[in-house]
Formats: sequence, C-alpha cells, structure tokens
Amino acid sequence: MKRTLLSLWIAFIFGSLYGQQTGSVIMENIQAPSLTKNIIGEPEFQPLAVYLPPSYFNNPAKKYPVIYFLPGYEDTIAAYTKGYINGYFSKINEFKYNSRPVKGSNYGYC
Repeated sequence: MKRTLLSLWIAFIFGSLYGQQTGSVIMENIQAPSLTKNIIGEPEFQPLAVYLPPSYFNNPAKKYPVIYFLPGYEDTIAAYTKGYINGYFSKINEFKYNSRPVKGSNYGYC
C-alpha cells in the first residue's frame, strides 16, 4: 500500500512539473533617443528582452501588468539572458507572477 501511494505521489509531482507551460523570450532592438550622438559611443539602438507568459498566446488582447528588469551598471541584457534571467524565467511559473510579461533593457537607457 505504501509503495502504491508513493508511486502515485511521485507520478503526480513529476506530472505537474512537466505539465507546466512555459512562456517565451523575445529579443528586440529599440531606439534609445537619449543615446543619439552620445560621447561614449553607446549604440542608439539597444536590446530589449521580453518574456511573454504562456497565457499571452491564448489571449493577446488581455491587458497584463508588466515587470521591468534593468541590469545594473556595466551589465547588459545579453549577459542576463544567457545567465541569471534565464534562471528567473525558468522559475517564474512557480510564483504568482507567472502571468505577467517581463521586460529588460540595458542600463535603463531606453
């Protein structure tokens, strides 16, 4: 009996983990007018990472609250999408914020 209950419990846990939908990350370039002809040579167009939750594709007309993610000084969104932010996106389904888009850009220029 214990073995059967344990097997059912394990199947339930792993089934719920693998059954979770995941969102997607879209990388875009947006214009940052404050960087036009800047003296330090930063490009005027900056990368922007947008995480779209799974529910977005079912109902794109729905209004969503947005979480903004800005890397710190000397960091870039490209570095974060390869490291920290991917971990964040992979864990986002575990939290109550799993139906919110997340946007990130370089240094807060945009």
